[in-house]
Amino acid sequence: MSSEPPIAVADHPSAAALLEAAGTWLEEQEARNDRLLGLCHDQPDDVSAPGLWLSARAEGSLVGALAYVPGTDARLAAETTETAALALATAAGRRHLRMKLVTGPPPAVEAFARLLRGSPTVFMETRVHTLCDAPADPPAGCAVAAGALAAAAPEDHELLLPWYLAFSTEASGVAPDESRARARLSLDIARARVFHWKLPDGTSSCLVGLGEPTRHNARIALVYTPPALRGRGFASAAVRELSRRCLSGPDARRCCTLHTDVRNKRAERIYQRIGYRFVGDSRTYSLDA
Repeated sequence: MSSEPPIAVADHPSAAALLEAAGTWLEEQEARNDRLLGLCHDQPDDVSAPGLWLSARAEGSLVGALAYVPGTDARLAAETTETAALALATAAGRRHLRMKLVTGPPPAVEAFARLLRGSPTVFMETRVHTLCDAPADPPAGCAVAAGALAAAAPEDHELLLPWYLAFSTEASGVAPDESRARARLSLDIARARVFHWKLPDGTSSCLVGLGEPTRHNARIALVYTPPALRGRGFASAAVRELSRRCLSGPDARRCCTLHTDVRNKRAERIYQRIGYRFVGDSRTYSLDA
């Protein structure tokens, strides 16, 4: 009877060390690994910084990876096998970390979550999409939203904070910690990752934002329109323009990625009309006891 080869898990001292060991393999699926790679690229090189950076090999070949920083979800690589997920979960369990969420490809992420929690609950299911060419123009006959995309400035913080909080609540079903969200929004504005759609009268109608970039790609991580302003094309226009900016100019990225909630078919259709195409599924499990 044949048996699967044993899994060897390496515990790397930093995000940079994980990228050195597995970066090329992870970038073979860069769009699907956007959040894991982005998290790694966003970290300092300081090995004393908190985090967990694991890779898994079978007979010398990479079969899995995991990245985790306190305050975020643990992130499994897109091509992690179920066997590798179990080995990674065992290694993570030995560290006695208080992981609350883990995200990755089903069914590997389910295997990881079940080993750590027995009967974990699904927190969120998303579909990953990518755009590598210029975004499509609006369909003929469709009204084009008036206004323009503007980068958020520090003085926009208090205007955009309620929308930033509402997006997190709608996306996860859980209200975020306001003080932490306030600090995160300030940091994202300083990093030029937050934008809003400004109408001709100077008011704002939609919030969009970028997540941590990978080496070659940009990720649109936040799209929010207040309920009273929905259905007018503001989000479509903002995502189209932000995608265009990311894919053009001297700092052009190779592709843009974004994730949609599996329940939000309307948003998926909108992004498909812009030119985004589906590349994979992702699932998040709650690890809270």
